[in-house]
Amino acid sequence: MTKMQELVPNKVNQISFANKKFAVTFEPAKINFPEYDQMAQTVDQIANEYANWEVKPERIKESKAVRADLNRLKTGINRVKIDISKQADAPVTEFKRNIKVLLDKINATSSKIDQGIKQLEDKEKADRHSINIRYIAKLADVSGIDPNQIEYDSKWDLKTTRFETIDKSINQQIQILVAKQLEFEENVKAVKLQAQTLGLPESHWINELTSKSLSTVLQEMTAYKKDVAAIAKKQAETKQKEQKDLKKQGKYLVDPETGEVKEKLYDFSLEFYGVTSYQMDQLKRFIKDMGIKAGNAHTLKRR
Repeated sequence: MTKMQELVPNKVNQISFANKKFAVTFEPAKINFPEYDQMAQTVDQIANEYANWEVKPERIKESKAVRADLNRLKTGINRVKIDISKQADAPVTEFKRNIKVLLDKINATSSKIDQGIKQLEDKEKADRHSINIRYIAKLADVSGIDPNQIEYDSKWDLKTTRFETIDKSINQQIQILVAKQLEFEENVKAVKLQAQTLGLPESHWINELTSKSLSTVLQEMTAYKKDVAAIAKKQAETKQKEQKDLKKQGKYLVDPETGEVKEKLYDFSLEFYGVTSYQMDQLKRFIKDMGIKAGNAHTLKRR
């Protein structure tokens, strides 16, 4: 500041700023009440006179009159007190009002400047944020990482935060994310291999890796395969038992007791292309478990 000095009084009765001195004098209010002692004696006499006043039915009217006189006396004394106090306080009230007018003018100017400073600082903070976001996107793109996975620290927007600190924090997060991504990709390969080995669809189990460890997923895949195999075996055994009790009549299987047709028999041939050994073994096992009779075209013709 070029014109303003410290905005504090350097003396009890002086305020200095803008290279000027402004005097303020104060004289304590003085109230002359020379006959206070006489009035106090009079009040004491009245108080003592009615100190033992007893309200009785036959004195109710007189008691009310005494009460009214005492209330009028109290009101009159209190009114004088209020009037004198207002007169004594008038200079102080006016002084406060005048100072408030001055302070309001200074506050209005200060607030306007403060608002401008805040707007500028907010813009600078927003610009720093945009620069940081672009920098994060650049590093993430090079590393093959989704920039949204980077946890943003609000301290990075502060003017006092050094770029080296921001860069170090971002790169540490990227290193961790890259390691996790590589680990996930390896886990996916393991799940795919396990799915191929067990003959299970892989998409569900790959999704399970997002919330479970690889060992847990592999164990669940094995357990699931066993459960499915057990259920299939039980169903096949039940079906075979049911069909075993049926009687063949031409192209139908019928219930020997009721004569009800339960199944229709079909003869058909299939050709398979590009079948792996594993798939062939699985197919043979299924045919055997289901009790299906199979053979080549020559065998089928003889049947």
